[in-house]
Amino acid sequence: MAERSLLGLFALAFALTMAPVSRVAADEVSYPTRPVRVVIPFSAGGSLDLFARVLAQAVGAQWHQQVLIENRPGADGELGAAFVARTAPDGYRLLATSQAIATNLSLHPARPYDAQKDLSPVMVIASTNSVLFASPSLNVNSVADVIRAAKAKPGQLNYASQGLGTSAYWAIELFIEDNQPASALLHLRPQIVVRYSALRTA
Repeated sequence: MAERSLLGLFALAFALTMAPVSRVAADEVSYPTRPVRVVIPFSAGGSLDLFARVLAQAVGAQWHQQVLIENRPGADGELGAAFVARTAPDGYRLLATSQAIATNLSLHPARPYDAQKDLSPVMVIASTNSVLFASPSLNVNSVADVIRAAKAKPGQLNYASQGLGTSAYWAIELFIEDNQPASALLHLRPQIVVRYSALRTA
């Protein structure tokens, strides 16, 4: 599981709409001549959003040009990605996304764009690790303990992630596949987790 998790599954990448080679070659000396917008296909305040804002400041200072962040959340990142795919391929609107650009194809096969044809990867800018937490009431102290608890209580243990298609979701799905705890871990929708947390802190 660890190896597959690290093989780019959690990598963040800037993607740029494809542009004709001749157009890029002609403009590359003076680029950028106006503000560049970076679309984040998720809500503001998340790890990708925060990282992209820090990077935008550094890149903007180097370019001597504004790099503006534009949040377009929805459909597990698909709305923002589709928006960038439809824009003019001039290099002035970029997409900062996560592994969702690849894994979402299994969740949204009818997506209104072709990531391989309409977008071109530019660079991987970061990678992250996942951390597994458990409630003290579960009385587990290791991953092996979690596996044993899941097998002993099939269908009774829940796990939470940021949502379907996120890196945390796929990490746990790979964990379940690799360890085969009889599909004992049930995924909670983020809305349920938020409501439960509100009740706990009320």
